[in-house]
Amino acid sequence: QLRAGACSAMLRLFAALLLAAASRRERQESVKTGETELEVVGTSVGGKLLRDDALTRIWELTLQPGESGGVHRHEFDYHFVVTQPSTLRVSDANGTFLFDFEAKGTFGFRLVGDSLVPIEGELPWNFPATHSAQNVGESAFSEFIFENKASTNAVWPRPPGGPLKRALRHAQNLLKRLAGNQEEL
Repeated sequence: QLRAGACSAMLRLFAALLLAAASRRERQESVKTGETELEVVGTSVGGKLLRDDALTRIWELTLQPGESGGVHRHEFDYHFVVTQPSTLRVSDANGTFLFDFEAKGTFGFRLVGDSLVPIEGELPWNFPATHSAQNVGESAFSEFIFENKASTNAVWPRPPGGPLKRALRHAQNLLKRLAGNQEEL
């Protein structure tokens, strides 16, 4: 429980720093281009790839009311931190409705075969790793997605230290660099 709480707190801190950096970058892009575009999601799990390295992949996704992120497949364990809550509708790869939920706070999932198993948040059921999410709420939805390459397919419970501890240290170092290099973002 203590490790899970520490990971959750670190993710929230990481999201806050990334939000500040991304907001600054978005303002700069808006000045340069007159608008901010999202990349086509397709097989990606997020709209805008902010970072991709050996241990983590970090995305920013915003969905306007009625907008869908498209069908995508999660290949890593992940958490997402909601920065603008709304109601999301999740459907399987064929478009079959699975469930609606109020997306707010932090959610975490472990990839087990072709299923995502909730490990944090208010979703008490598994769902397919290949799915789509649509904003069916009345306000814009925004999140940061943190894919954890180090924990995917790992044996649980994990012994102290090892790849997870290195991944957390790596995330802390990224936070320090992001905080010190916001001008470059």
